[in-house]
Amino acid sequence: MNPDSFLIYFAAWTLCGLLGAALGSTGKKAGLGFALGILLGPLGLLLTVLLLISQRPPQQPTIIYMQPPGYSSPAAPHIPLTQKNLLDTLPDHLTIARHGEILGTWPLADVQDYLHTGHLLPTDHYQTPTGHWSQLSRTGLI
Repeated sequence: MNPDSFLIYFAAWTLCGLLGAALGSTGKKAGLGFALGILLGPLGLLLTVLLLISQRPPQQPTIIYMQPPGYSSPAAPHIPLTQKNLLDTLPDHLTIARHGEILGTWPLADVQDYLHTGHLLPTDHYQTPTGHWSQLSRTGLI
């Protein structure tokens, strides 16, 4: 190997190490990214990216707050908001999520018990029949 090709390889591997450190710093793994880049070159960069993708946190479900039937608004002040109307719109079983992670699906009566015992939180979300997510505190179960 001549000295010029050694310098080219050295520069390329050093660049891979620096790029690995930059990529790794987005996931607080700059040292690991640098080490993989220096030791494995372009393959180390690929491994760093795959490592970061596999360790990213799950996304929180999209939450859309829907007004229950009978909601009293300035446009319709004569219609009162009633807990009975809202509870009638809930399905028999609710799928519950906390911080973007599905906790499970339970019958409505169990969800109400879990809310009262503290196993579920009012800030947890349930999936509506239309597929949207809304806070349990808005159901009237509490």
